[in-house]
Amino acid sequence: MAAAAGAALVLATPAAATGQGSASSLVITAYNGDDTTWPVIREVTLKCEPTGGNHEHAEDACASIESVGGNLDELLDRQELCPEVYQPVTIEVGGNWDDMVVAFEHTYANLCFAFSQSDGVFSF
Repeated sequence: MAAAAGAALVLATPAAATGQGSASSLVITAYNGDDTTWPVIREVTLKCEPTGGNHEHAEDACASIESVGGNLDELLDRQELCPEVYQPVTIEVGGNWDDMVVAFEHTYANLCFAFSQSDGVFSF
């Protein structure tokens, strides 16, 4: 299944260099299209250690991100069966993970693939 298109970028810059604290706090935005110029579908905040924000599955999302050391490119693909319907959604993530600044952007074929290919992190 050719499910995803797009590019991802994770910056591993020490948070101290940007003047930000080392708490894990991410803003996750879903756009209704193949880039970030499209309308926002939803935006959530995910905080970890302690878990918080308005992400519906914050504990699971924090555990998934922790399992890959904050590198969102390494999130596991759940291999969910998703419809072969092309309704692109772009996910953008920004914030801090431990001592790293995170900047991530990736376009998925649809919301189901965004959920599946992010170990559920982008299910909100």
